[in-house]
Amino acid sequence: MKHSIKRNLFIMLCILLVGFILSCNEGIPRETIKWEEDGNGYIQYSTNDEDKFYTWSISTYLATEQADYSGTTFSFVRKNGPLDAPYGGVFCFQDSNNYYRILINGSGQYHIVSKKSGSFNYITPDWVDSDDLLTGYNQINEIEIVRNTVSSDFTININGISNKTYNDTDFDSGTSGFYTYILSNQSGEYFPYEANDTRFKITAPDPVP
Repeated sequence: MKHSIKRNLFIMLCILLVGFILSCNEGIPRETIKWEEDGNGYIQYSTNDEDKFYTWSISTYLATEQADYSGTTFSFVRKNGPLDAPYGGVFCFQDSNNYYRILINGSGQYHIVSKKSGSFNYITPDWVDSDDLLTGYNQINEIEIVRNTVSSDFTININGISNKTYNDTDFDSGTSGFYTYILSNQSGEYFPYEANDTRFKITAPDPVP
């Protein structure tokens, strides 16, 4: 009987604690800033909204469209959120089912894929460690994509240092833009207390913003 009373009290305390936590969460405003200028020369994507869990968000810019793609120079800054959450850029973008994508994370890794007719081809089979990526928060990582328009070789320069060259002939034109991914609280996010906040810009050939 005593064990039953203690068990019931424990359950009641747990319910009260969960209710208290939920009531505290309800007082925290949810905000999503989706691809807006931050006033400091970057485009910002930031959210602390649980409805955005497991969301890929993509933005492309017609200002950087190239009929014969020769390259794009990106700059990325992770401000808040889990360091392992990926973000980066797209290039030779035709539509949501056809493009190249390079992602980095705050732990010093990058990953390159192409998406053709809705199917992914992993140019790097997995995440690749790079000593040339700056890790942590508030670090500016410059990623330069250079395409040889004759051979269709793509060279990836990270902070001015060549990291990978590969050949791919799927796409030779299109737009460039930005890509980011939101995890979940189970995977490292801390919504709604801390936002996943990353800043993006293109410095060449046509600056954005």
